[in-house]
Amino acid sequence: VARNRFIIVALGAFLITISITALVLSLTNISYARKNKRNVILLISDGFGPASQTFGRSYYQFVNDLPWNHTTSLDKLLVGSSRTRSSNSLVTDSAAGATAFSCALKTYNAAIGVDPDQQPCGTILESAKAKDMVTGLVVTSRITHATPASFSAHVIQRNMESEIAVQQIGDYPLGRQVDLMFGGGRCFFLGNSTDGSCRTDSRDVISDAKKRFHYLSTRKEFENIEIKKDSLPIMGLFTLDHMSYEIDRDPAVEPSLKEMSVKALELLTKATENSDEGFFLMIEGSRI
Repeated sequence: VARNRFIIVALGAFLITISITALVLSLTNISYARKNKRNVILLISDGFGPASQTFGRSYYQFVNDLPWNHTTSLDKLLVGSSRTRSSNSLVTDSAAGATAFSCALKTYNAAIGVDPDQQPCGTILESAKAKDMVTGLVVTSRITHATPASFSAHVIQRNMESEIAVQQIGDYPLGRQVDLMFGGGRCFFLGNSTDGSCRTDSRDVISDAKKRFHYLSTRKEFENIEIKKDSLPIMGLFTLDHMSYEIDRDPAVEPSLKEMSVKALELLTKATENSDEGFFLMIEGSRI
């Protein structure tokens, strides 16, 4: 049973990655038809590598009786490699690895958007915002977790999620940098006198967020989002902690990564339809 569950989980993660990649490729082709306008879509599959891809491809070929040379959407992409090791360890962590993506530098394990001297580094998301692009983060972890935080906050330790939440809603010298956030982690936005809170202080960050974002927390609210130019900024926090693994997800309660990604792409595309600039969107399959 455990082995079958592992196969189902691994294959599910592989197929979700494939479907989102295919969706992004189709929408990217549409958006690129506009002269001089570019959208940047960064897909991060946390816990997914070449071995997982090979396993998923082979299993999919076998169960569907496909030829040995069947290719997936991922196989059609140009493949390169990057070194996301940390500055103080041969084994990196999500914080240093994500900061390597977001800031293009090596930093120490647990660092969020700071260099080895603990100084803030400019992120690609902040650069996009400075260029008047619309920005978004879609994850299945807490939105304050290492990967999304490394694009939207600057703290010296990844466990400073109470501070990360505050920065993500715009309490930072640069002001609000993120126009769309979908994920989990509502507990770090609730004051510590509230049931389910993870914060280290009593600040009600959700109340502050509601003054700056369209805020939603339920599946029904997610389904009722209207695709309009004034729908942004928007923040959807659908669980107290991380969102569920796909195999455990209750579709009546939590939107899937694919659903959140589609909605984000629709919202960002609408928001930029009359703009000379496009959007930046980071999508993370956080729970592979």
